[in-house]
This record gives sequence, structure tokens and C-alpha cells, in this order.
Amino acid sequence: MLFKSNYHILARMILSREEFIEQFGDFKVLWLFDIAGITHVNVENDKASLYTDNQLVSNFRFTLHDNVYVKHGVFWRTTGSRIFTENYHYDKRHCENGPAIFVCNAAGVLVEESWWVDGKLHRVGNPANCRWYNDGQPWVEEWYLDGMYHREDGSAFTSWNEDGQIWLEQWKNEDKLHRVDGPAYLAYHDNGQCKYENYYVNGELHREDGPAWTIWNENDVLVEEKWYIHGVEFIDPNVHEEEAPENELVLEAPGHWEDAEPEFD
Repeated sequence: MLFKSNYHILARMILSREEFIEQFGDFKVLWLFDIAGITHVNVENDKASLYTDNQLVSNFRFTLHDNVYVKHGVFWRTTGSRIFTENYHYDKRHCENGPAIFVCNAAGVLVEESWWVDGKLHRVGNPANCRWYNDGQPWVEEWYLDGMYHREDGSAFTSWNEDGQIWLEQWKNEDKLHRVDGPAYLAYHDNGQCKYENYYVNGELHREDGPAWTIWNENDVLVEEKWYIHGVEFIDPNVHEEEAPENELVLEAPGHWEDAEPEFD
């Protein structure tokens, strides 16, 4: 065995699953053995090829880093009908000038791509993770900064059904549901009617001029609504105090509330 520029250069070998585990027991992609049922491995220079019943199911580059063999370079694998191409830098998903991960279906159609930097989902000014249905229709769009859901001017998570109808929208700031000019969480029925409309500020249900949590049925008929201020539930301010259930607080007027915590038995 030779060492050159921190890469572990190996002579060509064909190893069984057991032999590979014995020699590379601390390699961090051995989970592939259990998922893909690997039967043997070809190792040549800094590249390993994994096979199941003589069918290639994965190629990956590796290097010796801190006495551990880690993925370093392009990592290709198949899982079911999906084909994954991933870029790694010392065992972390990473690419500075484009998506670190591409996923195609069996027909070769792109169904997912994601931007990673130093092992974290990250992209400035555009979604970091996008998924599509097999026909090319958008499925999921996610915005991340430094591994956290984050977007200043729109939904950080949007999902569509197969008919192209928006199904779910979530406004998030540093992983918390947050929006100051409207609902931060919106979910829709299949016919496009709003199902949930929830207002959040810094991860807490909060709205001063109306209900913060509302549900409608498919016919746009109100089913239920709740009022919250900084995560604390209140009774609709239009309800007279004598009509309010025991141990519930009543807002004095929209935008004003008692500076007290509710008491519970």
C-alpha cells in the first residue's frame, strides 16, 4: 500500500462484502451494504465500485482523513428507481459553484437538485433544494441559509400537488415560522381552497388584529378559529367576558390584551 498526497492508493482488488468490512471497517458508507445488498467491491486507486448480483450500484471516491476513510469527490449510487450523483469534500456534501446533488429517475429525467456548502444546505438568493415530479412539474422548493430554513421575502418551503396546485407554504426565518405581514403557514385543499391559515412571529402563534389559527373546509366555510398573542391562546375579543369559558382570558380590544398569564386548574 502506498500513500501519495494524502490519498490512499491501492492496487486493484476484488473484495467480498466481509473482506471489505474487515479492511475498511470504519468507512462511513457501509450502510450501503445493508440497503443495496452489496455482494462484492472493486477497489482501484482512490475509487471503489460496489456491485449487487454483478450489477454496478455505486461508485465513490475516497481518501484517508484523520485515520478514517471518507468520501471525497464524486459519489454515484442507485436507490430503487433513483440515480444519485453527489459531490463530497472530506465526507461533507459540498460544491461551491453549483448543486452538490443531482437525482434522476430511471428515464434520466432530473427530479431533484440541491446546493450544499460544507455539509449544510445553503444557497443565497435562490432555493437550495428543488424536487420535481417525473413529468417535470414542481413538487418541492426549499430555501436554506447555513443549514436552516430562511427566506426574507417569501415562502421558504413550498409544495405543489401533481396538478400544479400549491398544497403548502411556510414562511420561515432561521428555521422558525415567521412573517409580520400575513400568515406564515398556509395549507390548501385539492380544489385550491385554503384549509389552514396560521400567523406566526418568531416561531410563536401571534396575531393582534384577528385569529392566528384558522381552518376552513373545502367549500370555504369557516370550521374553527383561535386567537393567540405570543403563543398564548385567548378568547375572541368580540366575546363578552361573561360568555367566556372559565379560566380563559378575553382580549380587551383588537391589539390589546391583559399583561397576565392565564390561570389553569
